[in-house]
Amino acid sequence: MRSIPKPTDVFQDVFNLCVEGVGDAGLRQRYVDIGQALGADAAAYEVLASQGSLWAIPPNNQGKDEVVVGQVSKSELKKLYSGYMAVQEKPARTVYDRLMSSAPGEMCPYCGVGRVATLDHYLPKAKFPRLAIAVENLVPACRDCNMGGKKTAVATNAESQPIHPYYDAIYFNREQWLFCEVIATVPATVRYYSDPPQAWSETNKQRTGAHLLSFDLISRFSFQAAEELSHIRQIFVTYYRGATPDERRDYLLEKEFAESLLHPNSWKRAMYQALSGSLWYCGGGYQ
Repeated sequence: MRSIPKPTDVFQDVFNLCVEGVGDAGLRQRYVDIGQALGADAAAYEVLASQGSLWAIPPNNQGKDEVVVGQVSKSELKKLYSGYMAVQEKPARTVYDRLMSSAPGEMCPYCGVGRVATLDHYLPKAKFPRLAIAVENLVPACRDCNMGGKKTAVATNAESQPIHPYYDAIYFNREQWLFCEVIATVPATVRYYSDPPQAWSETNKQRTGAHLLSFDLISRFSFQAAEELSHIRQIFVTYYRGATPDERRDYLLEKEFAESLLHPNSWKRAMYQALSGSLWYCGGGYQ
C-alpha cells in the first residue's frame, strides 16, 4: 500500500545480462532467439499495468517441461530469473540488488509492516513465465507478502487485483480508505476494514478489499495493533493517570495526525484514529 518508484531498466539490457550468465551455449542461443518476443511481452505488461488491466493477461497452465515460446520450455523461462538473475555472482544480480533496495526504509510496499527480504512477481512466474524477468513485474517484498500472501493466485477480473506499488499506490493513497473500529474487550482490540471514498469507481473500491485479502492484512494489522495497544495502555497508566478523556483523546489525535502525514493508509493511522474517536476507550476502556 506504499508507492515506490517504477524501475527504469530497459528490458533488453536486463535480458542480455541474464543471458550473459548462461553457461550452456545451446540454451543461451535458444534464449537469444526469443529475446524480442519477451521484450514485446514486457512492453504489453507496461501498457496494461498503466490501465489497471493486468488481469487481462491470460495465465500459462502448461507443464514445466512444455515449450512456451520458440524452443524454450516453461521451466527454462522461469530459470532466467531463478538461475540467472537471483543468483549471486551472475551479471544480472546487479539488477536484482537494485530492485531490492528500491523500497524506502526497506519496508514492504504491499503491507508497510514487514522488511523487504525478496522480490515478488506481481504476476507469479509459475503462471506467467514469459514475464519472469520483466522488472516492472518484480516488486521488493517481505516474506509474508511473497510466500504467505497471494502466492500463485491470479486475478480473474479488474476488481480482484491487489494494489500494484509501481502503478497504483499513488492513486490509492490520495485519500484514506483503510479504517478500523475499536472493540470493547478486555484488553481492548481493533478490527480493520476497507471503506473507500464514495466517489471512487466500484472497481477501485473492491480492489482495496482485494488487497487486504490477498496479503491477509486484516489479521496481520490486528496483530501489530495488539502490541501497540499495550504500549498505549502503559503510557496512559503511567503518565495520564489523572488525565481527562479529552486529554487522552488529544494525545491520540496527535499520533494519528503524524501518521497521516507519513502514510495515509497505514495500520497505525487507522488505529489511532479509531481510538481517538472512541469515548469508551478514552474514558477508561484502555485499562
